[in-house]
Amino acid sequence: MKQLADRLASALVREASFERPVEVVAYGLEIIINITVQTIIIMITAYLLNIFPTVLAALISAIIFRSLSGGTHCSNFYSCTVLSTSVFMAIGYLALKVSMDMFLLIGVYTIMLLATTAWAPVKTQKTLVKRKAIMLKVSSLAFLMLMFGISTAIQLQEELITATTMGLTWQVFSITPLGTYMISKADKSFQYVRKGVC
Repeated sequence: MKQLADRLASALVREASFERPVEVVAYGLEIIINITVQTIIIMITAYLLNIFPTVLAALISAIIFRSLSGGTHCSNFYSCTVLSTSVFMAIGYLALKVSMDMFLLIGVYTIMLLATTAWAPVKTQKTLVKRKAIMLKVSSLAFLMLMFGISTAIQLQEELITATTMGLTWQVFSITPLGTYMISKADKSFQYVRKGVC
């Protein structure tokens, strides 16, 4: 994916006369391509497994929250794709099996709000001005509260509410120190397996 992004960035900068350096354009393109391809893979897999609605609900909520809160990244496209696909397929299935009553929903959202207050936005405190970091934190908290309001005030199918909550829970977990550690370990494991296979 990086090589594709590099080639596209070079062409864009050359043909469109972008003022940004090639490396900056390539980095942005690589993120866009990775997210697009991963989303397509996840959606196709979910469709084939007949869990498309719950996976879609979890994925949309997680992606929006991640854009505000940041989160831990795997070191390469392959590890990220395997981990993301595995997690969202599991969420898609569990959302059809797990019943989430009001007390559990309140408890989960309370924990997510506390974790977001403590750790969001991730990996941006040193690179963003303080004002922007605060805006991202507030936006992350506001989005969680909005999703809680939607989940409790609007008559949605129970499995969609559960899937949305699980998707958000996974994303909030990824911004915690434990989540960062666990994702890092999973990333290394995927790399080890890939080297063994290849």
